[in-house]
Amino acid sequence: MAWQTHAATNDEMINQLISLKVIKSKEISDSFFQVDRKLFLPSELHEEAYFDQPLKHLSYHQSAVHIYVMCLEHLELKRGNSFLNLGSGTGYLSSLAAIQCGWGSVHHGIETDKNLVKFSNESFEKVSEGKKRLFAEVEFFEGDVFGLDASKCMHYDKIYIGAACPISRVKEILNLLAIGGVLVAPIG
Repeated sequence: MAWQTHAATNDEMINQLISLKVIKSKEISDSFFQVDRKLFLPSELHEEAYFDQPLKHLSYHQSAVHIYVMCLEHLELKRGNSFLNLGSGTGYLSSLAAIQCGWGSVHHGIETDKNLVKFSNESFEKVSEGKKRLFAEVEFFEGDVFGLDASKCMHYDKIYIGAACPISRVKEILNLLAIGGVLVAPIG
């Protein structure tokens, strides 16, 4: 069970998830090896950074690592895909996805909390430093997806919603999805 993983380093955590068959693909494991979870957490959570559990301190929160594995599996990201992360939080999932989308692809994160947007941009800069060509260039923005005019926005190949979305508002987000695209979201 993934909840039993407690590691001292990012590599150790990922190797445990691989041995437990939580991470099954090389593409997903490569992303996790390149993106150190600790860089996307405030210092108050660093001691628990490599435990497969949800973490929260003030407005900084992350799901358990195995949840991000499942999200990446369902998104089926490929090189060149455009990606939109709504409720991008600390930027951890966006950075993992940026490896899979690859350099040159369009990749945006929208978050309502301006402190998290700043933190995400800073964390992404740290994790991608010296290896920019491995990552899509991620841009995090402060905003509310429901304030976007879909007729004036690009359409994304893949969209992830990191927060609950009322069923009555799903169509607004689907209007941002490219034909044949994939949306992964908790609905309700």
